[in-house]
Amino acid sequence: LCRVNRKGSLYKVFTTKGIQLFVWVYILLFMAGNVHPSVWTLYTETKFGWTSVQVGISLAVVGLAIAFVQGYLMRILIPLWGDPKATVIGTIVGAFGYAGIALATSTWMVYVILIVSALQGISNPALQSIVSAKVPPNEQGELQGSLMSLNSLTAVIAPILYTYLFAHFANPDAPFQFAGMPYLIAGVVCASSLILLALSFPRKATTT
Repeated sequence: LCRVNRKGSLYKVFTTKGIQLFVWVYILLFMAGNVHPSVWTLYTETKFGWTSVQVGISLAVVGLAIAFVQGYLMRILIPLWGDPKATVIGTIVGAFGYAGIALATSTWMVYVILIVSALQGISNPALQSIVSAKVPPNEQGELQGSLMSLNSLTAVIAPILYTYLFAHFANPDAPFQFAGMPYLIAGVVCASSLILLALSFPRKATTT
């Protein structure tokens, strides 16, 4: 019965008028974000020769930056910009951040990109606020459960995709070596969600 209800809830979020495209944006953002837990250690050790201590430090820096954005900066920027604009700006920052990590050539560049791209943390809360406003109060729990299920699904699919890309393009026998390919693809995935956002928002919503 739980499985039936879960399938029914997922079907509902994909068919409910006004939120379908936003749900796909969620999926794309989750897919892009899962590149970090999938290949971060492999990528930084391979490209920059980081030790486990350096990887740990980088993760601590990311955690602090995200905590600052979500614990403080988000409360200022989302009311200032509004949910639509905050979603778009956060997504743009995220897309450039992933691509920047893929193309970075030194450790200091990686840290600058990590800190700046933490601003993408405003996109999901803003997007969630938009979607929640389109769903009746008695369906909020079902909505959040469905989104969490989609998040879990991408957490299964993304590591398969990104580790394959890393293994293929970091291999000396690859047509061309580019260890940052998983991050470049994550940037493309993140950027593609901007198309859906453009179709979802009235033009004035992101320009005012």
